[in-house]
Amino acid sequence: MVDSAQDAIVSIDSSGTIVLFNEAAQKVFGYSTEEAIGKSIMMLLPENYRTSHQLSLEQFLRSTNSTIAGNIADIEGLRKNGQQFPMELSLSASGIDDNRIITEIIRDISERKAMQAQLIEAEKTATVSLIAGSIGHELNNVVTSLKGFAELLQKTPDDKQLAEECAGIFHTESQRLQTHARNLLTIGQPKKPEMKLLSLDSLIDRVTELLKVSGLLKPFVITKNYSVGLPLILADEMQLEQVIRNLEINAAHAMGNKGTMTLGTNASKDGLSAEFWITDTGHGIPEDKREQIFVPFYTTKEKGKGTGLGMYIIKQTVEQHNGYIHLESKVGVGTTITIGFPLAR
Repeated sequence: MVDSAQDAIVSIDSSGTIVLFNEAAQKVFGYSTEEAIGKSIMMLLPENYRTSHQLSLEQFLRSTNSTIAGNIADIEGLRKNGQQFPMELSLSASGIDDNRIITEIIRDISERKAMQAQLIEAEKTATVSLIAGSIGHELNNVVTSLKGFAELLQKTPDDKQLAEECAGIFHTESQRLQTHARNLLTIGQPKKPEMKLLSLDSLIDRVTELLKVSGLLKPFVITKNYSVGLPLILADEMQLEQVIRNLEINAAHAMGNKGTMTLGTNASKDGLSAEFWITDTGHGIPEDKREQIFVPFYTTKEKGKGTGLGMYIIKQTVEQHNGYIHLESKVGVGTTITIGFPLAR
């Protein structure tokens, strides 16, 4: 049974000397039975694993109730030809006192590790392609727009009205590029939040005014419904600004060229959090898509009109702040997103 086993089976005595070396062990390690029997188990391990393995064996010998028994450990093995390879190892024991025998069951997992590495590499390649495609569409749209209006200005340099319109468009398109750059930086260089006391109302007002000046919110009616005397929250100011900015930009895109955006704040029902909510009168989100909007690179916008990073970054930031996010939506009516942040204590 031992010789027909698919896994390598190696037994050692209390001194660490090999007393059993089955056929599978011969194939895995490259030693014959005659070469292995009577030798130290340490010859099957790379130098950097020998000390820790020796300590594990000594602990195992001292206690029959050792937590090591039955556990599977991933370590490196050493073949006769000097090649190192990944293997799974589990221990069992028999006998008593000085006559105890430790049996190591070993499985070569080189192929599994290689397949895992290939899958990880394939996932990385797919993600890079997805990012490149998504950002590429966005950049192409912005650059094409800027190029077109720049050429128009060159043809009619004395048209002041056109110059003013183009300046507004240049500003809006630049804002789009800046938003994409911030989103990519947030993903590429995540940082620990720098917490400070903040007024949620004041922060919303500041972000909203900046987006109004940029022209992004110009077509919409903005209403506010702030709770009076809302306590301060503890949050990272820059990250929270990005959350509010992304939510307002998404709401604007959902409404197209007209609609009403309502911004509000209130204390949560349990009194432990301050909530910011935003309601739009846009196209709404179908029920089967509501969970997907938080998945990176998923977007409900037309192809080439969104990277699918905004809501993902919002969710990541809210979770970093130990907050929560709720979404309610009705197709053809609009969407309300509520975000809660713990009150400062």
